[in-house]
Amino acid sequence: MLKEQVMKIKEAEEKAEKIIKDGEKKAAEIIRSIDDKLEEFAKIQQGIISKALAEYSNLKDKERDALMESIKREAEEKLSDLKKEMREKVDFAAEKVWNELQKKFFRK
Repeated sequence: MLKEQVMKIKEAEEKAEKIIKDGEKKAAEIIRSIDDKLEEFAKIQQGIISKALAEYSNLKDKERDALMESIKREAEEKLSDLKKEMREKVDFAAEKVWNELQKKFFRK
């Protein structure tokens, strides 16, 4: 009877050891699987971040180009207005000088 109980205890210990070993193997597989998934997630995340950064950079480039174009148009308009103003002043001055010359030379 004692022998039978010792045998049952040994069998139970062997089963427990087998269960523990199987559990350790499955835990190791799960850990490897999680590590693989985390690596995959990190790659996907990096890809998403890279794409978002590229899109942001592209958007900022377009905004910068639009701003530069706006500044260029504004500068061209101001230059055109300034040229027009200068032409008007030159025309006015030339007419004034012409009138003065006419008065001096044709008055006599």
